[in-house]
Amino acid sequence: MSRPESVLQLARKFGEISAAQENDIHKSRLSLKLGGKENLTKPTLILSKSGPPTPIRHVAPTITHTLPNRPNIGGIASLKSEPKMSRPNMFKQMEKVESNTTTTAPPRQLNPNSIKDALLRWIQNRVAGYPNVNVTNFSSSWADGMAFCALIHRFAPNSFDFSKLDPNNRRYNFDLAFKVAEDNGIFPLLEVDDMIMMGDRPDWKCVFTYVQSFYKQFRDHP
Repeated sequence: MSRPESVLQLARKFGEISAAQENDIHKSRLSLKLGGKENLTKPTLILSKSGPPTPIRHVAPTITHTLPNRPNIGGIASLKSEPKMSRPNMFKQMEKVESNTTTTAPPRQLNPNSIKDALLRWIQNRVAGYPNVNVTNFSSSWADGMAFCALIHRFAPNSFDFSKLDPNNRRYNFDLAFKVAEDNGIFPLLEVDDMIMMGDRPDWKCVFTYVQSFYKQFRDHP
């Protein structure tokens, strides 16, 4: 019968076994780093008190390779893969948008002279061919009342006989033109007495304001 080992001998043998195990583990880790295939598949022996050593095979970790130029689809990974816009690029985009909005042509605004000229041309086109009527401005051309009569007669030809009018009969002409105009939707902004009092050069602003009502009322009239 063999003599049982002492505690000191068992401790020494256990220390040798532990050192051997640590050495094998260190070699296994080193082989994984270096990428050696033989060391990855080489088993490590674990010594046991109660039986023969049990081989443990180290399996190399699975490494997934992502193909180049192939974007990830879906999930958070797809959000991370999108290139972020740097702050200078962001400002450039904002300036580009602002430049597009500012370069858009603003709505055309007519100055007062353009409006006067446009209205004058509209009147000249409507009263063309009427005798004793020559509209070149908004003052003296309206002093005898004939221009008012011709303008309203253009849109209400059955209201009176224009050929019987006399340029020297100013009051009658004003009174006739203003009454017929009011009957056809023109608000009476001018008074006959005021036109008589202003003489041969009535205030162009008064005439211009009143004649605008004709344009608003009859601009769609053929």
